[in-house]
Amino acid sequence: MLHIPVRNDVPRGTYLVSYRVLSADSHPVGAGFSYSVGAPSSTGSAVGDAGRTDRAVAIAVSVAQYVGYAGLVLIAGPALMLFAFWPQRLSRTGPTRLAYLGIALAWLATVLELHLQVPYSNGGGLFSTSVHDLADVLSSRYGVLHLVRLGILVLAAFLLGPHLAGQGGKVRRTLLVILGIVGVATWGISGHPGASSAPALTVISDVAHLTSAAIWLGGLVVLLGFLLRKANTKELGAILPVWSNWAMMAVAVLVLAGTAQALVEIGDVNSLLHTTYGLLVLLKAGLLILVLAVAAFSRRLAARKPGEQTVQRLRQTVLAEVVGAVVILGLASALVQTAPARTVTTAAAQQASGPFSRHAPRPSCTSCRSTSIRRRPATTNCTCSPSPRRAPR
Repeated sequence: MLHIPVRNDVPRGTYLVSYRVLSADSHPVGAGFSYSVGAPSSTGSAVGDAGRTDRAVAIAVSVAQYVGYAGLVLIAGPALMLFAFWPQRLSRTGPTRLAYLGIALAWLATVLELHLQVPYSNGGGLFSTSVHDLADVLSSRYGVLHLVRLGILVLAAFLLGPHLAGQGGKVRRTLLVILGIVGVATWGISGHPGASSAPALTVISDVAHLTSAAIWLGGLVVLLGFLLRKANTKELGAILPVWSNWAMMAVAVLVLAGTAQALVEIGDVNSLLHTTYGLLVLLKAGLLILVLAVAAFSRRLAARKPGEQTVQRLRQTVLAEVVGAVVILGLASALVQTAPARTVTTAAAQQASGPFSRHAPRPSCTSCRSTSIRRRPATTNCTCSPSPRRAPR
């Protein structure tokens, strides 16, 4: 519980208190309330800008999340395809560069998220960051998990080299898998899944969801960018049926894990249909259904004997899958900074119960303009100001 000392030598009137705190899932929550000392006066219900986030900061947070997801996809795709599906006669240079680009993007996105968490927490602009505020973020659970992710990405950059060159041993591959699981888990633990009503379920589901999406989409990128252009028909005849089965398993895990997360974060049909989070989930699910329909057609093509016409049509369908996936990743990035539907519904129900009234034997209010609490990465502001008018006694 947080206590803020207040002054009691204040004139009679109605006062407005607004606050902004950091929730368990690392998102800012702002609200306010009013109370009267002595004689109540007319006052509005506005609580100022306590709950608002600077638009540029909100957009930048989504962009950083998107870049991080893109990096994860570009790491997983080449790592898998070079290990399981790559013909020996083909050069590994292209997919290897793609994997290192993915590491660079994920590293950049993580650094940006650490920087943006400061203005995202305190409600300031893009560059309203101080050393003290940044230190608070780095010492929080959110900051520690992002630092862990940075370290894992650095280790992955060293360990991936021999693996991408086709020389990695079983121990190296096992270590890469362990690091990958831990690294992917940092997304869920520092976000909505880690603060849900069933964190173990949602974090595991989030790891499965992100991993399967990265394998599926990353494999499609390598398939479209390299194998469908450079592999011959004999090689494609051996690769496509096996890849099709892998992709189908990844999609099955993706759907099951996403459904489990949605059930926990949404809760009921009303929350699904009447919250921003629920509508984004519906839009994402609808687009995923369309992409899966194209994927089913691609699977049918992959089962045929590869000829020039079949390969050309397969390029078109895989391109459609990749384009759809790009949009889905954008929706996923927006969901990350959107309050879960269950939380919004619960808060709305509490607000609908109306304000409470209590008589205190002595006046108490804070006249502070900006009282900062530095125990959390966020800045908690308490602002009280009397109304200009008072009701007649």
